[in-house]
Amino acid sequence: IGNRIWTDTDGDGIQDANEMGIDGITLELYEGTTLVGTVVTANGGQWYFNNSNVNLNGATELKPHTAYTIRVL
Repeated sequence: IGNRIWTDTDGDGIQDANEMGIDGITLELYEGTTLVGTVVTANGGQWYFNNSNVNLNGATELKPHTAYTIRVL
């Protein structure tokens, strides 16, 4: 799960070549109300949740066919 956070200067929801990614943004991944992972954007705003960082509150991996919620802090 993931991709990029960027400055959408023209507000169209599409990343254009001149719209830079934002590093240092924290994202949280929730399964229901349980926090199962966190990640901080880096390398031009990139972020991904995968089995290596979904490891909080008893979580050990991403589960297939599971609804997750992502919060941007």
